[in-house]
Amino acid sequence: MTDTSFTPEQLEYLRMLPAVKSVNGSHIYYSSQFQKECMRRYAQGERPSKIFRDAGLSPQIIGHKRIERCIARWKQLDHLSDSENGGEDGGENGGEGGGIFNMRRDPVDDNRMLLQLLMQQSNYTQVLQQENSKLRETVKRLTAEADGLRQQQQQ
Repeated sequence: MTDTSFTPEQLEYLRMLPAVKSVNGSHIYYSSQFQKECMRRYAQGERPSKIFRDAGLSPQIIGHKRIERCIARWKQLDHLSDSENGGEDGGENGGEGGGIFNMRRDPVDDNRMLLQLLMQQSNYTQVLQQENSKLRETVKRLTAEADGLRQQQQQ
């Protein structure tokens, strides 16, 4: 879904995520706090798709390519800022235990997170249902082919 428009439901969902600064049509603008946290976790060896998924940005919604491009772009920006700072971190989220994933949330945020989780699960269920349909069609086709081969062998 990297270069196509988001559905109205996906736009609404993306707009409520703390990691998303804004979203329109087919473009997502991420908060600087998310970018810093993402690069901190990436530098510690976490997979980009897991980092994005933890922030509610499932690859099924935003696309794997978009995640790869963000990491590449932010890595380049990180590299440039490191060379300007003499290699020092300089970020507010550089230490352990910081960042948007460890902030305390109020009850309103808890409700938002529950809605976010429900939407993620709904999207994931949709993906699984599509895969299930494809697998059923494959099984039907293979069964028909096997039946045809059995009939040929019996003749």
